Amino acid sequence: NDEFVVRGTEAGATFDRGTDDLTIHEATAFDGDQHHVSDAEIAVRETDSHAAEQGVFLEAVATGDAPDINTIDEALSVQRVIDAVYRSSERGEAVRLD
Repeated sequence: NDEFVVRGTEAGATFDRGTDDLTIHEATAFDGDQHHVSDAEIAVRETDSHAAEQGVFLEAVATGDAPDINTIDEALSVQRVIDAVYRSSERGEAVRLD
């Protein structure tokens, strides 16, 4: 068997390298100390997103035209949100994006 299993106190996961199946196991308490385990399967895209990204980049280099996806402004917006998440974690409270 060629699978990896991760177990925690509240959840776990099983990844089968042979079939590429990933299952998340979540344990939730009910009726005191009894635990109920529920499984959730993760659906992934059939395409290789890294290869697709490389294709867009190579096409832009070959044609000299900038791709119309993921603009600088969009990247900056994402970075602002990530920075706010870190500030919120450090402060222990919500922060406002202005």
